[in-house]
Amino acid sequence: SIRERMHCKHARNYRDADSIERRLRRFGVEVCDRAREWRADGVRMVSSRLEMNKFGHIYEQVGGPIDPRHCTLRREEIHDMIRERMHAKLKRDFGKADTIQDRLRAFGVDMDDKTKEWRADGETFRRIATHDRKKHWR
Repeated sequence: SIRERMHCKHARNYRDADSIERRLRRFGVEVCDRAREWRADGVRMVSSRLEMNKFGHIYEQVGGPIDPRHCTLRREEIHDMIRERMHAKLKRDFGKADTIQDRLRAFGVDMDDKTKEWRADGETFRRIATHDRKKHWR
């Protein structure tokens, strides 16, 4: 379990901790020690600086090209704002991160933090409220 792995790491028993992590991965559980998070929803965890793209953040554009009818920002401006938002989140300044996200939405950019994707083609990511997810899982 995750708790057992944590105890192994604190005891500096890294061999067993790694073995537990491999077992968790076989069951679809991703663990991120740096962020102190885990997930089992099939979405890969991204937190390492090594995985940043050439724009200095970890989000990828999906969908069609930027549609100027829906988004008034240039590509460089979008990347700058996404990078600024990501750095605010890393510093745990969630108020600033939320403000930047609200500005991006106002300019026509939609983001999905789970998949680390953004789009500005006039489409949005489908979001299911927590209470609605339970209905879909039954």
